[in-house]
This record gives sequence, structure tokens and C-alpha cells, in this order.
Amino acid sequence: MLADFEAVAGFSEDAERNYRAAVAALPRAVEPRIALARFYLESNPPAAEEQFARAGELAPAASRDLLAQAGRALVRHDVVEAKMLAAAAWNAVRHEHTPEALTELDRRAHQDPQALYRLSLTLSELARQTFEEAVRKNPNSYRAHMLLADLARVTRDTGKARAEYARAVELAPEDPGVRLTYIQFLGGEHDDAATLVAAREAAAKFPTHPAINTELGKMLLRSNQAREAAACFERALEADATLAAARAGLADCYAAMGELEKAAKEMRRALPSDIDGSLHYRLGRWYQKLGREREAAEAYSQTARLKDEKRKSERIRFTLTLEK
Repeated sequence: MLADFEAVAGFSEDAERNYRAAVAALPRAVEPRIALARFYLESNPPAAEEQFARAGELAPAASRDLLAQAGRALVRHDVVEAKMLAAAAWNAVRHEHTPEALTELDRRAHQDPQALYRLSLTLSELARQTFEEAVRKNPNSYRAHMLLADLARVTRDTGKARAEYARAVELAPEDPGVRLTYIQFLGGEHDDAATLVAAREAAAKFPTHPAINTELGKMLLRSNQAREAAACFERALEADATLAAARAGLADCYAAMGELEKAAKEMRRALPSDIDGSLHYRLGRWYQKLGREREAAEAYSQTARLKDEKRKSERIRFTLTLEK
């Protein structure tokens, strides 16, 4: 559970350590090995393949073949296919997650770490069943599809999440928030081509929406179209001058165009919103290139402080969530 939280929060080193701790604590359980394999899919495919193989040795027949297929997909360097197969293998073991199991696991969870782990899986599965029932009863409710997509996203069933977000967009084409969530999901999956298409379509429909223009600007900048990206960030700031992501994006555009003084000026205006040190880090790099070593050192010092503070605050939030 902690590893899943850390992976989402971006603490990759901590997440890897805790996924491995879960495997060590539950050596005969299939789920921790599948979770570790899914964590490794993009960063370390050989390690993911190894974990799929070991999970297959322990898995029931329903998921064993899917795990083998996921491993073969990695051999072919097809990470997208491996993700889909891993999600299917994960879902294949969910027959144990029933309301009756929930009652028993809740009783044992305080003394048994394995019961606590399976309790978290059971709660997730029962939520999925509830949302799918809501979709069956209200197939034209974009909110029901969004709930199901959000849960699939959290459980890393990316194929399901993508399909449900896309359906929500079809059902609510006039809702910019739905489109924005879909764009951000696609961006998180590193599908740059699809993200750019979705962002352009949304910006054409909602030309003054600050967050949508910001997302389009990010994708254009990632595609080395800094000048067009800068125009998007400027439109976003015209609509909302307090939008720090747009301000930082505009600074990145200036840097990409070689205008480091203008980049530093814009980034300084975005610094109050820096919660993880990333903005200070970029500013420090630009100061170094400008030969302003003292200011660069100060920026890097703030980077380290903010990164450490975020790590501590996220761990506290996770602990408080468990205690509730």
C-alpha cells in the first residue's frame, strides 16, 4: 500500500524499496510480485520480466498465462501490451475479493500484515464492482464513467482508464473539466501524439480556458514547438495571471529559445508555488548558464529543502489516511 502511494507521489526509490519489502514479507503472494513488475515496466523491463515469471510460478491458472504473455511482450519491447496484460493478470485474481472476505479481513487486519494488504485489494475491487454497476444502470452518465476511470487509473489498469475517460468525453463534450482530466491522463501515460491531439481539440473548443491552454503549451514545448507553446501559456495567463504552471511553462519556453534572462525573470514569479523543488532546480540551471553561481547555489539549496519537505508531508498524509 505504501509503495503504491509512493509510486503515485513520485518517490520512485522509496516505492521500489517498499514493493520489494512487500514481496519479502509475503513470499507466496502473487499480488506484490505483479505490483513490483508493473512498477518496473518502463524503468527496468528485465526486472519486470523476472517478476512476471516468478509471479507466474505462484499464480492460479486464470492469471498464469497472462503473466507469461506479459513477459513475452517485454521481450518484444512492447510495453503498452505488457501493461494491458499485467492489468488483466491482476484482475484475474480478484475472485477472492467479496463482501464476505472483507468482513473476515477487516477482523484480522490489525494483527496480520497479509490480511491488511488483502483488505486494501478487496476494498479496491468492491469499489470497482460498485462503479461498474453504476455504469450499467446509468450508461450515459459521464460521472459514472469518470469514477470508473479514476479507479482504473489508480490501480494502473491503463487500458480500462483510457476507454472510460474517452467515453466520458463523448458523453460530456461541453464539459472542459472532463476533457482536461483526459488530457492529463494521456500525458501521464507519455502518449504524446494522442495528448497533443486531445489538447488541440480541447483548446479549439475552449480557447480561453487557462488549464487547457497550459496543457497544450506543455505538449507543444515537449514537441520542440517553443514559440507556439509560449503563445498558449500567454493565453492561459491572460485568463488567470495566478496560474503558476503556465508561468513556469512560459519560462521554460524562453529558456528553450535561448532567452535565459527572461526565463529566470518569469520563473522567479512562479517560485511561491514550488512544492517539490523542481522550479528552483530549473532556475538554478539557468543561473549557472548565466554565470551567476551564488544565485544558482541558493536555488539548488531550496530545491533540496523543498524536496525533503514534500517527502515528509506525503508520508505523514499517508500515515494519517491509514489511521483513519
